[in-house]
Amino acid sequence: MLALAGASIWIVARLNAADVDGAGVLVCATPMLALSAAILSQRRGTSSGLVAWLPTVAVALTSLFAIVLWVLALGWTAAESHGPILSAFAMVAACGTAAITLRRGYPPRYLLVAPAGVVLLAAVAISGDGTIAPSLFLWFALMLAAVAGSGFAAGRGVRGLVSATISAASVAVALTLADRTLARTLPLGHAALEAAVGLVLALGAAGFARQTKAAESDLRVAAWVGASAETVALAIHAVTPVEWSPVAYAGLGLALAALAARLRWRGLAEAAAVAGLASFAALLNPQIARPALDGSGHLLTILGTGGGAALVQLGAWAMLRRARTGSNVAETASTLVVLTTLLGGFLALRVVTAPHGPSAGPIDTFMDASLRTLLLLASGLALSARRGSGRLGQWRGSVLVGVGLLHGLVLQGAMLHPWWGEGGVVGGPPMADDLLPGLLAPGLLLIWTARGLIRVSRLAARVSVGAGALFVALWLVSELRRLFHGADLSGGFSYAEIAAYGAAAIGFAVGLKALRSRLDIVVEGASDPIIDALTWGLLAVSGLLLCYFASPWWGPVEGRLRAPLLLALGYGLGVGLAVGTARRTSGPLAAAAWTVSAVELFAALTLAVRFAFHGGAMRVAQHELSLETWTFSAAWALYGLAVLVAGARTRIGAVTGVGLGVLLFTAAKVFLFDMAHLSGAIRAASFIALGAILLVGALAARRLATAGSPLT
Repeated sequence: MLALAGASIWIVARLNAADVDGAGVLVCATPMLALSAAILSQRRGTSSGLVAWLPTVAVALTSLFAIVLWVLALGWTAAESHGPILSAFAMVAACGTAAITLRRGYPPRYLLVAPAGVVLLAAVAISGDGTIAPSLFLWFALMLAAVAGSGFAAGRGVRGLVSATISAASVAVALTLADRTLARTLPLGHAALEAAVGLVLALGAAGFARQTKAAESDLRVAAWVGASAETVALAIHAVTPVEWSPVAYAGLGLALAALAARLRWRGLAEAAAVAGLASFAALLNPQIARPALDGSGHLLTILGTGGGAALVQLGAWAMLRRARTGSNVAETASTLVVLTTLLGGFLALRVVTAPHGPSAGPIDTFMDASLRTLLLLASGLALSARRGSGRLGQWRGSVLVGVGLLHGLVLQGAMLHPWWGEGGVVGGPPMADDLLPGLLAPGLLLIWTARGLIRVSRLAARVSVGAGALFVALWLVSELRRLFHGADLSGGFSYAEIAAYGAAAIGFAVGLKALRSRLDIVVEGASDPIIDALTWGLLAVSGLLLCYFASPWWGPVEGRLRAPLLLALGYGLGVGLAVGTARRTSGPLAAAAWTVSAVELFAALTLAVRFAFHGGAMRVAQHELSLETWTFSAAWALYGLAVLVAGARTRIGAVTGVGLGVLLFTAAKVFLFDMAHLSGAIRAASFIALGAILLVGALAARRLATAGSPLT
């Protein structure tokens, strides 16, 4: 230990005197001498606990001085040209010493952390916007080889699991950090280096697989497979044009999936899924997405890129299903196929529509945020495919999904929304515009992601489904606004638009009930109080919109009715969807849905009578009370009779109650209003007609009530 301390002082003195060669020789010799002393003491039987730690201390000191020599070689201070060579050989000595130390059982198991830190710091030191000397390229490669070799040598055996994982991860991360600088230094040479490192790591994974009888569960195999896939992906990125990178990454995923189907090694299927995610993410690259968004891209290129990537991913998904690696990995692959197809189709549509000029500008920030949100959510889905060990492995996917969720809600849902946010116009054709990737795609992805999150927490799955439903609701409202107002979402409201919102609210309630029955992830049982509560609220919103706000007679919006057919369509959809909701539910919720449908139909009937007399000008003062007032009484009485009979026939108490209520309301109107404002034959006809309708209704209800079960 005193000798190591003295050597350290001597090395510092040589560096201070600018004697890089002398310092380098001492740095290279220190770990080998310390290891020799430890082995000699062990053979003589005089080894102690302190002596066993000699190689560990020497490896740490050598790693420290190796990075100092490397920094000096980069020109941060005056240095000799031999600095990179000495630093690389010092790493060889340190890694060799570490491997032998770990194989002989000396502590600790994390000894390779020091050499791994050296290659990471060396990569950070050479990363940046400049270039490096070509000779540094070779010595950096020697450092990577030393760490990889020591990791493989030390990883043979049970104790080597940590060492194998550290070496593989550090090599892949270091090469990723230095990729840009190496590409500027040697455009083709760095691709060859990355391919060679990927091949070496793949051979290492094969070596570990041969050592164990359970390659499908060995973490060493998984670590080296993942590192190999990362470095090969870097090589693919180096030699592939940007516009074809999605297809190239999908091809890597297909190759990994084919290997997973044949070899069944741990990590191959997961790496194939991550390659599919990289293929999807490559479509979000600004160099691919922006030309499509501004219309300057070529349609055939976009179709070839998106369609080719989706087809290759489809093949990878088929291979993963054949490999039987687990439903979650296969589901992730299939989801990425759908996402890639949708995104490629969207980009192709944007090329066709080609928005130019001011209409393409304000939405750019919205689209940028949308693409980032999709990437975050897709990454969370990929991480949720396999539940790792420990809290980090269990919650990593949930955390990333949560980040993507907050990113989307804050930016697309609030700050950058083209209606109530910063403003702007929506690019693209209706139903396939910027709102699709910005709101609908994240919503559907969040709902699908809940399948993976259910293994972590039912609460996480509930939040994911709820947030996805919120995104879908925002998309539905925004798209309806787009249909009525065009690309510019600003402006007032029309009666038909408000009616469309009311019908959409009921439709969303139907969708929630279908979601609960199709995805058995939100609830455990036949009903869910949260979805029931949302359905109650949506029914109330629909009734308020259709029965009050959408009315061109008594509603708060002033103006003439200009689209009566659209307004009638909105009321018809609202009533029909409310009936559908009533049929899908039971108990008080079903009664409420039946009541809302009947009341909305009553409001539509009243507006139809008013329109027949006044056209679009429903707010004009009423001068002639005789015929119009009598028509209202007759129409309401007939409607009440029809609803009463329908309720008695179907044994639905809510419908019967609405019919009886309408008849009582009509009778009160005739006695209190018609008697005072009508005269002569019209007043007599009102009384006679109302009496006849009440008698018919009473007889029909009594006859229908004599058979069947009690009213529900």
